[in-house]
Amino acid sequence: MKKYTKIMFLLIMLMIVFFVGINIVLSYFKETNNNNQYRVEINRIKQSIRAYEEQYGICPKNDAAFLQYNNETYNYIVDILCIPFNKNGTIDKAQLSKISNDMDKPYVLYQSNLGVYKISYTISYQFQIEKVRYFVNIILLFFALFMMAVLLYIRQNIMKPFNVLSSLPYELSKGNLSKPLKESKNKYFGHFLWGIDMLREKLEIDKQKEFELVKDKKLLLISLSHDIKTPLSAIKLYAKALDKNLYKQEEQKHKAVLSISNHVDEIERYLSQIVIASSEEFINFDVDLKEVYVKTIINSIIKYYTEKLMLAQISFDVCLHDDCLIKGDEDRIIEILQNVIENAVKYGDGAFIRIDARRKEEEYIICITNSGCTLMEKELLHIFDSFFRGTNIDNKPGSGLGLYICRSLIHLMEGEIFADIITENDIRCMRVKLVFRLA
Repeated sequence: MKKYTKIMFLLIMLMIVFFVGINIVLSYFKETNNNNQYRVEINRIKQSIRAYEEQYGICPKNDAAFLQYNNETYNYIVDILCIPFNKNGTIDKAQLSKISNDMDKPYVLYQSNLGVYKISYTISYQFQIEKVRYFVNIILLFFALFMMAVLLYIRQNIMKPFNVLSSLPYELSKGNLSKPLKESKNKYFGHFLWGIDMLREKLEIDKQKEFELVKDKKLLLISLSHDIKTPLSAIKLYAKALDKNLYKQEEQKHKAVLSISNHVDEIERYLSQIVIASSEEFINFDVDLKEVYVKTIINSIIKYYTEKLMLAQISFDVCLHDDCLIKGDEDRIIEILQNVIENAVKYGDGAFIRIDARRKEEEYIICITNSGCTLMEKELLHIFDSFFRGTNIDNKPGSGLGLYICRSLIHLMEGEIFADIITENDIRCMRVKLVFRLA
């Protein structure tokens, strides 16, 4: 934010310097180009006056008569006032007062043989420069205000909200999930804030569910452990009695052995409950079953992986034979396809990955095939088990949960997933087949 403020200040200073520089240049241009064209026209007027007097022997009555005679265009001459001489070759004082009138405009006096002429002129070129300077300043001012408005808008609506957002991921990483985010109608970050707040709520709910699940399991294990102590104590007592031969009759011995057997069965039942509790789903899966077009899903996969696989120099072919409505959760189906493709990238040889999608009777099948399968045949049955990793991992990172999650999700969408090893052009390939119900 501070850097942006410095940039704003620098731009403002540059605009001021540019503004002042343009005005200086225009002022210099006006002064140095204050041309002498008006003098040329004045000399032409003088020559024409002499010619008029020689031709007619009198002074022109007014400038209109003179200009009609001269038949020339003057850009700088404003007015021509003629004061003829008296018979004695002088000018009346009353006539001289005409010269002092209208002193605002520059003029020159010219005395001919027949009278005195007041030639008023203007430096119209200077006026043009002033107009240009005026319009240039207006445009520069408008541009400066526009730039200031844009910079302030960016600061207020983009930089300032982004500065607030920059701390959100850090807060989430620390587990600060309880504080809701302030709603914002900002069109640039409003949707992003809404998504982050949804993520925060989802993480908070998952955290609470995980806490409750761990709590319930601990309570169950404590309860079962306590319950096991009773039959164990009984078995221990019966075992000591038999060891010390306290039972004299065979019938008593038989009852003791039968009691031990019953208590063992009870312990096994408790152990079964512990095993079931320990093997319950440790990942919470939620799906939103809707009707979704396969083409929408495939286009998302193409958009996500085309450039990525191209950079990895992996051939990526997608064949969509039929676009149908299937029953499922669009986001979850994309997640399943991404898991399978990531496995294909990780454990394949990088030659090719192919997706083939088509309808088959009342089902829709999406096949993902990759070259370079090194998985052993006997391990194929276990690849969808949780935490299972084949012998072909070669120190590649992973948890063994990817395909397990895929199977769990697709089962919730009433579909199925299969995997087999095939041979194409003497190349051993892995093929994963996703089966969905038609909507």
